[in-house]
This record gives sequence, C-alpha cells and structure tokens, in this order.
Amino acid sequence: MTQLLGTSAEKTKTATSGPKPTQLYSFKITLEDVGVPVWRKVQVLSNSTFLELHKIIQILFDWQDEHLHDFIIQKSNGIRQKNVTIESADSDPTFANFFFKDEQTSYTEEEEHLHDHFVVEKDHARYTYDFGDDWRHKIVLEKILQPAEGMVYPVCTAAKNDAPYEDSRHEVLHGELSLLNSNAKAIVADVNAELARRMHRKKTSRTKK
Repeated sequence: MTQLLGTSAEKTKTATSGPKPTQLYSFKITLEDVGVPVWRKVQVLSNSTFLELHKIIQILFDWQDEHLHDFIIQKSNGIRQKNVTIESADSDPTFANFFFKDEQTSYTEEEEHLHDHFVVEKDHARYTYDFGDDWRHKIVLEKILQPAEGMVYPVCTAAKNDAPYEDSRHEVLHGELSLLNSNAKAIVADVNAELARRMHRKKTSRTKK
C-alpha cells in the first residue's frame, strides 16, 4: 500500500523534468455535494499555470473570486498523492497546517504548471473555493490531446446544470435553490463568451508582445 502513496509531488516532477511539448488537456470538473450533477468539461493547454486554471474554474462556475481557494493533488502520474497542495499567494499556511497533521508539500499556483502534476489520463485533483461554504470541485484529466491549429484555448465543450451563486450553501443544503437547467448549449455558450472576454484577450495580447 505504501508504494501507491506518493509522499509528495517532488518524485513525479523529478521523473518528468525537462522540456515538455504543449498538449491539450481535456478536464471534467465536477462541483460536489450540491444535490444534482453540476459539471463542466473544458480544454486547457498543458503549459497553463494553476493560477490560470483557478481563473478558468471561476468562469466555468460563475464564481466571483471573493474568497480563498486551493488545489489538492490527489493522483499524479498515476500515483496517489498525500498532502500535496497548490496555494495562492495570499493563502494562510497555518490554515492548511490545521488540516494536514502529516508532512505537507506546498507549491504556489503562479509557478506550477498543469503538466507538472497532471501527467497521465485519470490524474485528478480537488479545487476548493470559499473555505466557509466549502465548494469542492473534482478535477479529472479525461483525455490528453493535441491542440488544433488556429484554435484558441481554453474552451468549454460540455456542461450540466447551473452552479450555485456566491454564499448560497445554506440554500443548497435546504433545497431552496434549484440548479436544474436542461439547456446545456446555452450554458456552454455563456461560459465560452466569458472565457473569450476574460482569458483569450489576455493570451492574445501576451503573444503579440
């Protein structure tokens, strides 16, 4: 059993060090414990940072980035990980240490790239937003593809139901908020319009420089 548990992501990163070709990661990101299936599928370039993934998830689920967040790597390169976190620059390390009694490995989301931890299909992580309402998102790498020529990423490819609004955990727990939405095409269109407005423009301007 101990061989299945990676004590940190360091072994994975060392084993896969060196130049990495840019690939296309197809993720399924599921918002857990909200009563109905709520998920989004999104394609993201593998050299994106976790900070960029954070911004993408905020758009996918219509969050407003008003609260703290972190990532916990659960499986990397096919190996289960233990106490590996990727945090924002404004995270409080004492908060994380309260939950992790064992040795913890922490990285910063500005410096870590997706291909540092998502290596093979089925690698997965958890993204938690708002430690009060505790919105947990399971991130699963479903497919590794090649980017299409002329295509701009990220792009949402599928969706299921609406996400709750900020600070609505009480309403969700008591069944006071309906998240059902059968118009998946409209959800995808709205998400992609927002991705184009907030993410694609930045990538284009950075490329021109």
